[in-house]
Amino acid sequence: MYRATGWEKDSRRRVAAASTTSYSRSYQERENSGLTEGAGNPRGDPTSEEELGCQKPTCQQQEQHTGAYVLIPPNETRRNQIQKIANKELENLERWKEQHRPGPINMKPQKLGGTESEAEARQKQHIRHLQSKYQQKLKREEYARIKKETEEAEILTMKMIQREKADKLEEKRRQQEKQRREMFNEDHYFKTTELLDRLDLGLPKRNSCQMVILAQNLQHGLEAALISKDSRRMKTEDYRKRRQNNGERVNYWN
Repeated sequence: MYRATGWEKDSRRRVAAASTTSYSRSYQERENSGLTEGAGNPRGDPTSEEELGCQKPTCQQQEQHTGAYVLIPPNETRRNQIQKIANKELENLERWKEQHRPGPINMKPQKLGGTESEAEARQKQHIRHLQSKYQQKLKREEYARIKKETEEAEILTMKMIQREKADKLEEKRRQQEKQRREMFNEDHYFKTTELLDRLDLGLPKRNSCQMVILAQNLQHGLEAALISKDSRRMKTEDYRKRRQNNGERVNYWN
């Protein structure tokens, strides 16, 4: 890496000191010019040379050079002037506060506690206490009533939903039962016809009457089975309807 030599470091330090010195001199000249131009008091108060202080360069403190830095001392004249103005404003503020301080409050003495006696006040307090208890009781009863009505409405809604589901299931079961009956009747007709055809082909003519009687007996037995099944189904439906009217749960048996 490149490292600066001692000569380069000294030259940089001298350049920095010169720039800082020139800046400090220009700043000091601007301060002096501002004091010279604004020597008059903006508030119109009479001032003298003693208040403004010495404006000659001989009265100013000298600048102090410390390495690459220059210490600029504060302007004592400007500081004293600002301090005097601040003190004067504080005095004016205190004087204004003293002039506008509120005076004593003069009020006619009054008897506290109102026009009621202690007994009347206690009686009214007791009545309010009893009324508050009664109002709290009414509020509790009203809350219980509203809660009960809400629960009953929810229960009725659930019952209606379950009833609709039960009606849909019943309708579906009826459709299925109707389809099964139609299929059974159709199958029964074909089976009976097939049996009669076999009997007609396999037996002599003289026994045809007996075969017809046998087929009729078979048909009567099937019809009796269907009737008994229908009666059981009707009993089941009646039992389900009675339980549904009583608000109980409906179960189906196949």
